[in-house]
Amino acid sequence: MSLLERFGLKRRVPLRLVATLGDPVPGDAEAARALLKGEIVWRGERFVLRSGDWDLPSASEAFRTHVHGFAWLRDLAAAMRPDEATEFLSPILDGWLSRYGDPGDLAWRADRAGLRAAFWILHAPLVLNTDAERRKTLLKTLVMSALHAERTGSKLPRGMPRLHAAAGVTLGALLIDGGGPAPKRAEKLQADAAESTVLPHGLPASRAPADLLAVLEWVQVCRLAYQAVREPLSPPLEELDARARAGLKAARLGDGRLTALHGGNICRRSRIDHALGWPGQAQRGIGAGADSGLQRLENGRTVLLFDAGPPPEPADNEAAHAGALAFEMSDEAERVIVNVGGDRGLRGALDARLKTPVRYSAAHSTLILADTNQSAVARGEPLGAGVDTVSVEREDEDNGLRVTATHDGYRAAFGFLHERALRLSETGREIEGVDRLIPAGRKRRRAAELAIRFHLAPGLDITPTADLRGALVRTRSGALWQLKTDSGTVSVDDSLWIGEEGRAIRTRQLVVSDEAPADGWSGRWTFRKMG
Repeated sequence: MSLLERFGLKRRVPLRLVATLGDPVPGDAEAARALLKGEIVWRGERFVLRSGDWDLPSASEAFRTHVHGFAWLRDLAAAMRPDEATEFLSPILDGWLSRYGDPGDLAWRADRAGLRAAFWILHAPLVLNTDAERRKTLLKTLVMSALHAERTGSKLPRGMPRLHAAAGVTLGALLIDGGGPAPKRAEKLQADAAESTVLPHGLPASRAPADLLAVLEWVQVCRLAYQAVREPLSPPLEELDARARAGLKAARLGDGRLTALHGGNICRRSRIDHALGWPGQAQRGIGAGADSGLQRLENGRTVLLFDAGPPPEPADNEAAHAGALAFEMSDEAERVIVNVGGDRGLRGALDARLKTPVRYSAAHSTLILADTNQSAVARGEPLGAGVDTVSVEREDEDNGLRVTATHDGYRAAFGFLHERALRLSETGREIEGVDRLIPAGRKRRRAAELAIRFHLAPGLDITPTADLRGALVRTRSGALWQLKTDSGTVSVDDSLWIGEEGRAIRTRQLVVSDEAPADGWSGRWTFRKMG
């Protein structure tokens, strides 16, 4: 940071906050218990506060953002009474200020500065409840954080980092009296963040629906700030809220929780309902149409969600999954067909040993060729070469809904395109699927084993049929679904499912196995509700 920029950041000192806000998002109970022991715990990483090593040399960038953005103040507020929290926080703030009080690289990245400004304002009664001289120092750092996010927020990677910066700038512009960011600049950052965080069809740029919850939570924080100064929510945030709501509603299965795409957790229904209960209205006509990477088919009591979009850009989701053309299905409030899932959107963490395997194609209810991932998956790395293009066509027929999608993930290695057509009957009692491997490209093709996997929700009873061409699946409520296939054989295998707390739960899967000859392959299967 240049001397001129440092001078610019320090040119004004805020006199006061014009209002205080209540944080609309509750803290995490487990994280709160860890804070009582002097540790910040988040997504499997921990920082022992008494160590004082705020540089966090072995931590992930995401954890550094959590710590230096003071997002853990939300958990502290849940762990202690205000007076206890203030006393607990005071030496921690002093230690942080002695190391990072002046702008630098690590703690002053724009998203971290924006988060810090937002959380210090949200929890001002804990942060600023001190003597006048110390309060002045803290307020000075708060305004420096907001101004730094204002100046450099547009340089951040697209998506949530820009939204974090914009949130801090917005709260600073509205609530800091005597030196905060400019309101017009805040709206410009909001518009930039909105455009890059949630796409026009309502899905987040990460393609993990769980991210939409975080978007709505930050919009609500900003809405409260606008209400505090008796102003309406800004147009960019109003539009972002409408898109995110539409996407979130489209991504819910019959149990009210989310579909597990690209590492996104299914999330607790209470959290989803809480977010959708805030003021706002979903934008109509988006969220599951032909232009969306998530196709929603709903008839009768059946909801089917079909991943018919390309993987996200690496910068938008560094741990995306290789699960193109996978689908999940629910019958009323019961999940039947699922993907293994992930922990994105949770404050807890999945077992580290599972973080890479859950990204494999075989962890999804789709077709896998030669036990090979559609896109390259490596530990700690974004998706590699594989799926580049996904085409999709949707037909809303008189007697049902049909979506046909094709991906090219197996073209380079095997010379095939995978096409999947899914049709949900008008009554919702029958799902018809057709999977095809279509010769494409110049790659010399050879016969290869294939597996169509149907991962099942926990607690279902499975009875394979004697001819090995199907199985009966009974849900906990007693509903009976029958799988039949005209190609290959059906077997039962073990599987896992990641629940709303991030724990892996043992379950099973149905697997249709066959061999694809060099000139292509086609197989038809049905799931029919028998009772």
